[in-house]
Amino acid sequence: MQFVKEQLTFTGEDTALATLLLSVMGAFAEFGLIQGRTVAVLGYGSQGHAHALNLRDSGVGVRIGLPASSGSRSRAEAEGLRVVTPAKACAEADLIMLLAPDTARRAIYAEAIAPNLSDGDALLFGTVSTSGTT
Repeated sequence: MQFVKEQLTFTGEDTALATLLLSVMGAFAEFGLIQGRTVAVLGYGSQGHAHALNLRDSGVGVRIGLPASSGSRSRAEAEGLRVVTPAKACAEADLIMLLAPDTARRAIYAEAIAPNLSDGDALLFGTVSTSGTT
């Protein structure tokens, strides 16, 4: 038995796993939900960098929110991304992704996100476990 969905092909016993995988992927990959919207990515480390480039390459409007003192500003600008302050990125966005280090999140929320969060906006968080477990 063969299961084909878009560019993925599964055969034999992998079919059940493929069905589950594609249904989960489909739940998270409805790009129509964010097309025409602007996403603020706050932080430009490993997660912010990857999310910002994937969103941009998928046709989504992206703003990188970084303080003027951030060493990552030049790297994001070199990738062709629009880099602004975190507050300006949040003011321009419909979806805000907080991907900065945990130690900076309280201040970023108070100074940039809370004053610019409007009804209908979405706030998303990403984190990394440093304990060695998931």
